[in-house]
Amino acid sequence: MIRTRQWIMDNFMTLAREKPLNKITVAQIVERCGLNRNTFYYYFEDIPSLIEAIFAQQAAALLPEQRDTLSLLDSLDQGLAWCQAHREAALHIYHSASRELFQQHLTGLIGDTLNAYARQMKLDAIYDPEALRAVLHFYRCLLLGAVLDWLDQDMRYDLKEETRRLISLAENGALLPPEYPGKPA
Repeated sequence: MIRTRQWIMDNFMTLAREKPLNKITVAQIVERCGLNRNTFYYYFEDIPSLIEAIFAQQAAALLPEQRDTLSLLDSLDQGLAWCQAHREAALHIYHSASRELFQQHLTGLIGDTLNAYARQMKLDAIYDPEALRAVLHFYRCLLLGAVLDWLDQDMRYDLKEETRRLISLAENGALLPPEYPGKPA
């Protein structure tokens, strides 16, 4: 059973590399798999639920890797490796009606990455709970904005380097207004 489900997911990803999401039908997926429509509907309600399953599978696979690294950038890079490995499919999904679903999973992935990083670095010992929540929220918004821009630009630039610069600017207070009381001198 699991092999059939995975077979459907893999064949969908192959189709998603080849054409935009709005051009892919359940009939095309099952034809490529050599299955019937009932088998598809046994595992998935529709194509968006298939995409949801693919995102959930990727997120589950990444979390153990994130626990083994202390670098926030490396953790983020691991999380975006799927997008880079499946560039055409990721962009077809991102530029489709499933964009909201894609963004929800991306937001969750970035949030999970930041939470794992905060636990690894024991940031709760440095910040009170409300301040830690604010810091994590700030970085989640910063990173989400950077990733969405990267996707909007069809992944044409080095996101890791751009993110490294953004984090460095944030950590050095360059993103804070001059009158901010906590800004480094």
